[in-house]
Amino acid sequence: MTKPTVYGTPQSTYVRTVRLLLEEAGADYNLKKVDIFNGESKSPEYLAKNPFGKVLTLEVDGGTAL
Repeated sequence: MTKPTVYGTPQSTYVRTVRLLLEEAGADYNLKKVDIFNGESKSPEYLAKNPFGKVLTLEVDGGTAL
């Protein structure tokens, strides 16, 4: 099984909540920072993962959960 990837701004309460749950579960995960203040959440690469352009996005085994 691959590591889940959390995409988002570390200061976001949504990102912190998901990271807290993953840490509590002892899950190994990757964090990919998305700078919403510089428009990274509206980039074509990010919109391919989350067409709404919102953070957070959670990717597990190649699938995306918004």
